[in-house]
Amino acid sequence: MQVLRLESFEGIKTLSADSPGQLGAFNRGAWHCRPIGPRLAAGSEVGWSADSQGDMTHSFWDLTQAPWSDARQKGMMGCWVRFEDLVGAGYYNSAVQANPAVVLQLTCGDDNAPFQTIGVTYDGRFLSRIDGSQWVAGETVKKSQWYWIQIEWVATPTSFSAKAYIQRMGGELRLLSVNNLQHANYQATRANVMNAPVSIQPGQAYMWRGRLGGATLARISGFGDGAPPPSLLSPEERQQQWFVNPAHGNDASDGLTPQTAWKSVAKINVESAHAGLLSPPEGGYEKGHSLVIDTSSKPLDLGSLQLEIRTTCLTISPPPGQTTVRIQAHKDISSGSATWQPVPSPHHSHVWMTTDGDSSDLKDIVVWENDRWLHHPTGRSAEEVMAELEANPGSFFSDGDTIFIHPFESTNPNADGKIYTRSRFRTEGGSAIKLLAPDLRVVGLSIRKTALARASDNDPYTSYGIQGEQNFGGVSLLKNCYVDYAGKHCIGFTDSNSHRDVTVDSCQVEQGTPYSNQTPWVDYNGLPEASGNCTTYRNCLNYRTTGVIGSTKGTSNFGTSYYAHNNGIGTQFEHIRFIGGVFSGQVGAAAGIHEFTFDGGTFGGGNVTAEKVTVTRCSLTQLPIGNAAPGGRLIARNNLCVFTEGVLNGANNAVIIGEVIWEGNTFDLRPFRISDNPYFSLFRRIGDLNFTFRNNIFISPTDRFFNVMSDTSFADALLFSDNLYQTSSERIIVHRFDDGNSRRQRSLSEWQAFGYDQRSRWVSDLDMTSTYVPSPDGPAAHGGIDLGAGTDFTGRVFESRSSIGAYEPAELYAAWRARHFLEEENSESNEDINADVDLDGIPNILEFASGTDPQMADGYPIFRGLNGTSSEGVNKFTVQLRRSLLASGLEWKLEISHDFKEWHPESIQPSSIVNTASRAGWEIVEYDLSNYLHSGQDRVFARFVPVIVE
Repeated sequence: MQVLRLESFEGIKTLSADSPGQLGAFNRGAWHCRPIGPRLAAGSEVGWSADSQGDMTHSFWDLTQAPWSDARQKGMMGCWVRFEDLVGAGYYNSAVQANPAVVLQLTCGDDNAPFQTIGVTYDGRFLSRIDGSQWVAGETVKKSQWYWIQIEWVATPTSFSAKAYIQRMGGELRLLSVNNLQHANYQATRANVMNAPVSIQPGQAYMWRGRLGGATLARISGFGDGAPPPSLLSPEERQQQWFVNPAHGNDASDGLTPQTAWKSVAKINVESAHAGLLSPPEGGYEKGHSLVIDTSSKPLDLGSLQLEIRTTCLTISPPPGQTTVRIQAHKDISSGSATWQPVPSPHHSHVWMTTDGDSSDLKDIVVWENDRWLHHPTGRSAEEVMAELEANPGSFFSDGDTIFIHPFESTNPNADGKIYTRSRFRTEGGSAIKLLAPDLRVVGLSIRKTALARASDNDPYTSYGIQGEQNFGGVSLLKNCYVDYAGKHCIGFTDSNSHRDVTVDSCQVEQGTPYSNQTPWVDYNGLPEASGNCTTYRNCLNYRTTGVIGSTKGTSNFGTSYYAHNNGIGTQFEHIRFIGGVFSGQVGAAAGIHEFTFDGGTFGGGNVTAEKVTVTRCSLTQLPIGNAAPGGRLIARNNLCVFTEGVLNGANNAVIIGEVIWEGNTFDLRPFRISDNPYFSLFRRIGDLNFTFRNNIFISPTDRFFNVMSDTSFADALLFSDNLYQTSSERIIVHRFDDGNSRRQRSLSEWQAFGYDQRSRWVSDLDMTSTYVPSPDGPAAHGGIDLGAGTDFTGRVFESRSSIGAYEPAELYAAWRARHFLEEENSESNEDINADVDLDGIPNILEFASGTDPQMADGYPIFRGLNGTSSEGVNKFTVQLRRSLLASGLEWKLEISHDFKEWHPESIQPSSIVNTASRAGWEIVEYDLSNYLHSGQDRVFARFVPVIVE
């Protein structure tokens, strides 16, 4: 085989009609060269290849012209090819009905007709020619896999033949087809390298998306002589990092190293859309390429673009040593960045305007002043709202060409020193970051101020911060991301795909738009059949659901942190999980969910609709969790429900239907002092009900008639027992209960007369700590029915869970030791209070006293001193102590020394509680020991000694 031409595509360049390189000539389009691909033996380590960047590209060697005519009688053309996307790659219906996206094509005869072809279809098949014009389908194409493909041809005086071959990287060359023609003097005319279809017709512009490398034209001695050139080494499958640096990058660089990083969002979008960033042949993001974005010196400014990620299995993250990728979605319009002019009207002297340099993205934007949300009058034109702008300091309006603002305090934006920022209108009001591929890992993205508000009615468009949309899904991870001041949602997944399994880990969203209905988090799906989708939110945060006009703080009152909905058919979500985290707003979910899990987090409560709901060890702050699914099952155990936010009214009950079990929970409604419904009920029945309510503590204000349940009747299956109530003197337990004769509220005595709530009691003193831990001798301690082995709110595991409320009582040391060590582990050495079983330097007595686990090494400091000075310059000395809320029969003894030899017991109370971890069962208290720095003393030593007093 004699190689006539070999195009390596090496170097950052574009091959086209003006600069064809070794490709001969171009009929249309261009090949854009970039790293990764086959490489010359003496070339770069990564190799090179090219793609068409979405255009139809057709290059060819004219075999009628020298020097390419040397291959006219006996020749071979070949290349390495890697298909990343075949969605638009043409079709194959039968032997005569096909129009694939072509990679190699040999044309012959006076009419330059296709004779042999290697192409691909959208359903992933190789096509080639046989028996003249007939098509034949070959093996299935594997995407993201390199193939060597080639066509050989041999002309004789009486015939012409061409063979098509493929060879998967690491495999052997295999014959696809042979096309023979008995014809005298039939000649090859062109050897075509392309990504265009055989027939370009309206609606049939079929192309494949991927890479092409090592394009070769050779003279051969006969069939079987063709092969990849010896000087061309196969591509290597390896994970590749790509780098972006907005401050120091250059889009003309190769992106392979931090020193040759790319610069812009536009470059990322092009590379991701057109196979610049590659996907692995198999496996998820653990095996994929990485995009490392360094924003330590400058954020990545989107301008009016969206960041669009279309590369399967890609990881996006900051470089090592950094935690955040700062994405800037908004624009500064403060003085110096924008020029403000007064509105030319004496009637609107407080309103200022700017075109922001005739910007083209001013449509339906939002403006902030020092991060405060502004009032937004609505109208079809500036003239309609000008009077309202003048009357309201802290307001804005944009007509699409000009921004109008009346600052707070009616200041001059050119001279007031305030920072004014605005959002930007992106494509059709779309989201700032769009995840458009499956199996992604997205780490550390931080983005703010994407909210939009339509001028006429405040519609938020989409305008998410981060949106998983079309083609998103697979097994994907979002971790340590932050979004606030967004539009319809901050982070949401709306792709309508099947079997996506998305984990959102330690992400935070805050303050959605106050101008329209929104939820910071959203899940959506809409397929005509069950999808099997799962979403897991692990340790995620949302403290403020909604922005507040005139404020930067936001609110979660009345708000919803998360909403799941669909317009599909069947079970659109197999499982939605919340593990840990804080969602200060409520959680809502429409139908189409198989299982919904709340485990160990803080939630505003809310209503979901699922076949199965479990709520375990959660803090609920506004409402319980309800379930609106007929035939569904909700089980809630070991939850602490201290309602400190929201408003109690008839529309905000937790709705229940089907089977509902609430056992071992504590409800405290006393923080509510205002209600438009004095008979507020925790739960409201909306259909046939089987309700178990046992071992619960229910506390309500003494001047209200708050109760457990409303709208039920004797026809429902109600199992109430072993509860403790501390309510008003009327002792109302249920509201609007229908006994067949009347429908009204019922006191505990009336309720028990119906046979409900046996062994339940109304008590004036629950004998609990301020953190709801019952006294060992109080009415809640082991006062309920035995629910079997299980955990309490703190996660402590008990063989018998029989106390009423969320907590089991505090334990004596012997009980604590027995719970943590199996019988065979309770050896004499382990029983010693000074034993250190987990070898973390903390003996058993300190593990017990501080609330740590004696079987697991703990790195949290139990005791530490803090030196400093007061505002008057006086030396201060404070110490912090972690102490268990669940240790009984124990006292901490404080001892003081000035020489570290003689220790003196002291009696002093903590000056403050630094932190209370109710769910973990411990708190950190601080002692101010500054008074022990006596005159003339320059040091003081303190120690705490736990003493068993049982």
